Amino acid sequence: MRESKKVKRFFNPNPILPSRVEFPKKPLKGNFKGFFIFIKKHFLQATDNKIRGMVYEKIFFFSFVFIHFFNIKLFLRKVHCL
Repeated sequence: MRESKKVKRFFNPNPILPSRVEFPKKPLKGNFKGFFIFIKKHFLQATDNKIRGMVYEKIFFFSFVFIHFFNIKLFLRKVHCL
């Protein structure tokens, strides 16, 4: 029995690293427009709910880290001013 092309296209032998969602190796340096384009591109790519969940996790994790880093910087700046 032959496999259909659709099944072959969405079949991923390695479920941990999805084949269609590839995150860049270098982090984007203060480029918000690039970051949002990157998110949009990966949302369009992620048709699987599992992969979409992974993308959400990564986005929330990075935004959480960024916001906290920014808050700590502001806090340290205020402390130094006092």
